[in-house]
Amino acid sequence: MKKFSAACLVVLSLISAAPAGADGAGIEGMLTRIEDGFYTVKDDAGKEHRLPYDAKVRKRGGEIKEGIKVELYVHDGKVSMIEIVK
Repeated sequence: MKKFSAACLVVLSLISAAPAGADGAGIEGMLTRIEDGFYTVKDDAGKEHRLPYDAKVRKRGGEIKEGIKVELYVHDGKVSMIEIVK
């Protein structure tokens, strides 16, 4: 039973430590750059995330431009949706 509990703790810690940009993750921050099929977002901790996108990306909340606060959602390693945070 102790081994099972320890294994569960390891699995839970790995799940909670999923990196930003992992599938299903939401990344919120300031959109600092849009270029060559990549969005660069600086989160509140100051870390920059550079994530690819394509023509299929869904856009919500208005015009997407540098200097606005956004949330990115990732699927299959690419941004699937970008939403303006108000």
